[in-house]
Order: sequence, then structure tokens, then C-alpha cells
Amino acid sequence: MAHVSQCERTFHSSSNHLFSKSPDQFKDGKGFLSKIFSSKKRSQSMLLRCGYDLYSNISQNTDILLFFKVLSLQDTLFSWFLVMELQVWLVSVRLMAEGEDGKTARNALISALWDDTNAKIKDLGVRSTSKRADLEDMNSHLQTSLVSYDEGLLGSDRDLAGAVWRRLADPRCLESLVSYIRQQVQLLDALDTDALLTAKLTWTQPSLPETFT
Repeated sequence: MAHVSQCERTFHSSSNHLFSKSPDQFKDGKGFLSKIFSSKKRSQSMLLRCGYDLYSNISQNTDILLFFKVLSLQDTLFSWFLVMELQVWLVSVRLMAEGEDGKTARNALISALWDDTNAKIKDLGVRSTSKRADLEDMNSHLQTSLVSYDEGLLGSDRDLAGAVWRRLADPRCLESLVSYIRQQVQLLDALDTDALLTAKLTWTQPSLPETFT
């Protein structure tokens, strides 16, 4: 697992969540986005907005502290990043089934992850030289994780467990995480295009491994 020097510090209790609430510019309250997307004519700006709305949904529905407990992770920024890259990957898998529209929204989703990461690094007061190195490590980890998770998902549960183990490193959590990933993929697969691209996602939660209870 990559080491992120300046980001290995407790952050959860004090760091603001950039996307803990839906951005005001994306609120409609009248089903405005649903009407736009139901027309099947999706502009680039709509798809970019979709990516950020999806990230907001992920952020609101990810119990970070539960994941820390399930994965035996310390409460650090890099631990948060490990969890969020897994969640972002899960939604990315579903988006890539939507062709070019899905790819555009996926790219915006990943951009939102980086925006949030940069905001959290800024909150921690990381020096600029360290910040650059930390972001390079995170980017390398993200790119490798996306490929590894993709390959694991296409294979057997053993293949997926191997991908989880290589990225998250605690063998005790493998069965729980593989089960969570399979269940969450099924939930996202069941969404139609309009529900997906208006960020109406359904989530489950990982369970604690029996060895932890």
C-alpha cells in the first residue's frame, strides 16, 4: 500500500466534507434534472453536473467510520481516500455501461473526488511540496486500483478478493468486502439510466467480519 506522509494523520472529526450536502447549484426540488435527463438529450454540461451529483450521493451515503472499522484502517486522510476510491469505482462500473454519456459522467465523478481530496488536504494544512507528492501517490494508487478492481470483478470471488487484498491489505476483511462489492454492483446494475444519471442511487453497507465481532 502506498504511504502518504503528510496525510497520515487523524482528519475525520475536524475535516469538512466538501460534498456532504448537494451543491446549491444542483438543487431543484421540482424534479428538474429528472425532466432533463428523461428527454434523452444530454449535453456535456448536464453530464458534468451529473458526475458531481453522483459524488455528492456517494459522500452522503458512505459511512466512513464503519468502513474504517471493517477494513481496520486508521482515521487518516489516506484511509478516507481508499474508501472513497472504492465507492467511486463501484459507480464508475455502472456508468461505463452507458457509453459516451457514462464515460463523460464518470470523468466528472473522478474530478469531484479530486476536488474533495484537494479541499481536505488544504484543511489539514499540508505543505505545497508534500501536497504535490501526496497527490501523485494518490493518483497512482487510484489508477492502479481502478484496473485491479475491474479485473477482480470480471473474475471469480477469489479474483475479486485478491484485488481487494492488494488495495486494502487486511485479509480478515476479504469475505465481507467481496460480499459488499457483489451486492452493491447488483444494486447499481438494477438502476435504469434516468435513475443513474439523476444520482438516485441505492446503497448497502459492508458488514463487520465475524473475527471482529
